[in-house]
Amino acid sequence: MAKPRIYLDTSVFIAAVKGETDRVLIARHLLEDGIEGKIDVFASTYLAAEFIYNKNEGAQLKEDEENGVKEYLNREFITWVELDLLVAEHARELARAHSLKPADAVHLASAIRVEAQELMRWDNGFHLGEYEGVAVCDPHWEGQPRLSDDFDRAQ
Repeated sequence: MAKPRIYLDTSVFIAAVKGETDRVLIARHLLEDGIEGKIDVFASTYLAAEFIYNKNEGAQLKEDEENGVKEYLNREFITWVELDLLVAEHARELARAHSLKPADAVHLASAIRVEAQELMRWDNGFHLGEYEGVAVCDPHWEGQPRLSDDFDRAQ
């Protein structure tokens, strides 16, 4: 059976690094599943530029948080989708057709390019649904909680 093909947008990486309440465990489990080879993880090179800003808080990331996110940029378990002219043009078409913000359209066009099954994002402005075979959804994780999860929550 083929591994799930999951595209993660910037919000998932930021949640993992910042330890965002109600999001951190899901984000970290998804990334751990990628590291362990349980899922194929995809992301756009565009997110390297987005890593400076946390739109959920309306503020820039602190330097140590940004450095934590940068650590993921060189991880081998992530397959990077280049933001080339074809992806950019497709993103523009998607933005126009579905009233998406340009960054969301870039992520969607990237997910479509790699034939991801799901694009996981925490972004109320990026509407849930299926676009050209890619399901846009809130991040979710299905697995057994680890002992460290309870320990992390207790601290």
